[in-house]
Amino acid sequence: MEPKTEYKFDKSTGILYKYYHGHVNLKVITSSWQYAFDNNIIPKNVKGFILDFRDATLKMNIKETSRIADFYGQHSNVFKNKKVGLIMQEPEQVVFPIAIELENIEFFPRPFYTETAAIKWILKG
Repeated sequence: MEPKTEYKFDKSTGILYKYYHGHVNLKVITSSWQYAFDNNIIPKNVKGFILDFRDATLKMNIKETSRIADFYGQHSNVFKNKKVGLIMQEPEQVVFPIAIELENIEFFPRPFYTETAAIKWILKG
């Protein structure tokens, strides 16, 4: 299935939602962020991010998590001290944010089963 990414900013919460669809690999993740940077999709006042993988199949190797962590680290002006909630309902997907968090970078990814739980965590401060 061809990958697709959608973006939505909720002004009331300050959360940017990023919805992934189809087969998602490292290139899809990094190029969709680059698209968001290049097209000013991320507001300056963003409080956090919710990345929704419920309609996606991750096609990645666990060894690629260091490259994801490097990408976020290279864009610390966007992600530093920001919470990133990942909605993942497949057990094999959850290992990725855990491995990224172990890279000790300056953003906070955490997997969630529901959108409500991710929102509460981001807004908790």
